[in-house]
Amino acid sequence: MIQKNKIIKTYQNFDIAKNFDSERFGYSFQRYKHKIEDNFLRSSIKKYGGNKKLKILDVACGTGRMLKAIKESCPSAEYFGLDASKAMTKILKKRSKELNLKVNLKLGDATKMPFKDDTFDITYTYHLTWHLPQKLQRKIIKEMLRVTKKEGYILFDVLNENFLWEKIKKIFGKKPTEGIYKMNISKLKKSFKSKKYRIEKLSDFPIKNSALYSIANLINMLRKILPLSLFHMIYFRVKK
Repeated sequence: MIQKNKIIKTYQNFDIAKNFDSERFGYSFQRYKHKIEDNFLRSSIKKYGGNKKLKILDVACGTGRMLKAIKESCPSAEYFGLDASKAMTKILKKRSKELNLKVNLKLGDATKMPFKDDTFDITYTYHLTWHLPQKLQRKIIKEMLRVTKKEGYILFDVLNENFLWEKIKKIFGKKPTEGIYKMNISKLKKSFKSKKYRIEKLSDFPIKNSALYSIANLINMLRKILPLSLFHMIYFRVKK
């Protein structure tokens, strides 16, 4: 609970919200990450039926960086955003007007969403779960499933507990990354054994030098055949 409240307080700061997007896209690895997430959402909308009037929920919507993907993939979409920060959603509103996309926003808690069961066709969140302990991560995933219609999709990302680099950091005198909470991907997969799911992988090495990153990014280019242990972020698409 302390960690959750700390995150909410951080993103209530208007200066942080104002600079959030510019800092997010400052380096090659950040732009590549966004591209993966953008494509994963677009492909999910297309798979479900982008020509339909889908109801889409963006959990921890922030500044709405995925609004363009939704507008282009499903022009008639009903977009709903849930966030705890007025500062972040103020920027989202401005962006939605530029895209001519009507938005429905609610301030609320992702662990207890203010929506009825079976409301949305697609429910997604990016970069939320791993800021919180596993118990809260599972609660958010459970809530996402609850508010999503039967045959609908939920999309979310988690950090890989068995990421090889994190395990060998000590050898190079590096400290473990602080302030993040990882998940056991094998256990998470088992929890969805009665549902169809697909995963996407991302190594996400925070290399700021573009030339060096292009070399490291070869791992991502081969993500379909390389083992999970080489990837830091794992994206799930689960069919309810």
